[in-house]
Amino acid sequence: MPAVYFHQRDRGYLTPQPDYFHKQVHQLPGLTRHLTEFQMLLNTSASRSTLIGADFFPTLTEVMAIQSTAGHNLFPELRSLVWSCEREADFVGCEAIIQASPRLKAFACEESRKEAPERTWPTLFRTLASVQSLEILELQARNLGPIGPGSRTGLALSYLLSKPNIRQLLLPDQVVTSTLVMISLASARQLEKLTLVESTPSIADGSAVHCTVSSDRLSHLSGTPQSLRSILAGESGLKALTKLSIIYPWISFTWSFVRQFVDLIEKGCPILETLELEGRIDDAANLETHGIRAGFAIAGLGACTRMRRFHMDIKSNGWSTSPVPRDFNPSDSDWRCLTSQWPELQEMWYDLGRESLNDEEYKPALDPAPRATINTLTAFSRSCRQLKSLAVPMSATIHDTRAALQDDILPFSDSMDRMYFFRASIEDDAVEELAMLLLRLTRDDVELYPTELDDPDSTEGDELDSSREMNWHAAKKLVHFTRRARPLGAQASAS
Repeated sequence: MPAVYFHQRDRGYLTPQPDYFHKQVHQLPGLTRHLTEFQMLLNTSASRSTLIGADFFPTLTEVMAIQSTAGHNLFPELRSLVWSCEREADFVGCEAIIQASPRLKAFACEESRKEAPERTWPTLFRTLASVQSLEILELQARNLGPIGPGSRTGLALSYLLSKPNIRQLLLPDQVVTSTLVMISLASARQLEKLTLVESTPSIADGSAVHCTVSSDRLSHLSGTPQSLRSILAGESGLKALTKLSIIYPWISFTWSFVRQFVDLIEKGCPILETLELEGRIDDAANLETHGIRAGFAIAGLGACTRMRRFHMDIKSNGWSTSPVPRDFNPSDSDWRCLTSQWPELQEMWYDLGRESLNDEEYKPALDPAPRATINTLTAFSRSCRQLKSLAVPMSATIHDTRAALQDDILPFSDSMDRMYFFRASIEDDAVEELAMLLLRLTRDDVELYPTELDDPDSTEGDELDSSREMNWHAAKKLVHFTRRARPLGAQASAS
């Protein structure tokens, strides 16, 4: 649908008094021109379903003055409203549009300043709560101010979240520190999508309140690490959840947090299809040795048998010398067991280790070297026939590649599109066999990443593992040369 944009002009704001509007409005300096512009805009936008902002910013005075003259709601067909709040006057203008929009279904507030006056949020929340048709609410506010016991903001937000029609919510993650707000959130039985974005200040350890979400429709959940742990720790579990995301590369957590997070998913999310976990390991946590498990740390996720997209990207600082814990460095048997439980898997990205200090495409070797060998490729090709992309650290030795070539190889299906080799350990004498195995496993149009460095010979010292990098590029060149030389569609022989 077409959208109309409202933006604020730098002009004075007059606090409205209802019984004063109609007879005094044309005496306000400069307001007549603004009302004329606003009326012209209304003539072209009243029947539209979306307002996102335009050439000027309507105040409550303007809206109510025109509505008093018109005798009816100014936006009878408005379904979606996106508003940017820079100062207190903006909140009031926003409330005026909401009051003139009886069919509003979606509202998004983009509050860009660090901290709005506390009195502005409660009024906005109460105004939104009066809209019976509201289903989607997004509050891009970094700081709502105090929301603890007795706060006006917390009480008003709690009342708004208790409305029965709310289906989608985007809130600052600080709401998980309010018992009152979390009780209302737990009672939102129609809730289908919940997003908790980073706010200021960050959530202190131990301040989050556990919430048992009662909605049996919640299918999408995303947020910051602490906020999601609060939601997942609820007793009932999230039986309808299909997508779960933590994508905050700059937020630090610990390996223990990842283990606990996996345990909560295993117990409470039986039909999960997409899991995204991206973040940074705290430097001090790199030294932790307690809690390391005997097996694969994420093995329990095999219980999510509908998994289609798995994305785990956890970095430590490039200068860190601490190794990845053993339970996050899986073996061939670990991958074989997990993939056998994920037959619908389409995308696999498992990247743990130090962050690159220089080239964007270079990823320092996993420390210690990957326990998974090239045989893990054949485990994925057998079990995951819908796989489109694959990225897991592996090692390639002459012994492992020859053993794989002598085995019964089932090539990846036609859905396979790209394959990533990073944090790998490729021995010098395994290059030819690795190339041969890739030729037998993949079609000619499957992309192999990373692409070549602009100047591979420039790598030196400890900054790059030159031998490992060169071996990968050598194997890729053999694959590309053979693909060009052989007849289209032909597969390599098992020599």
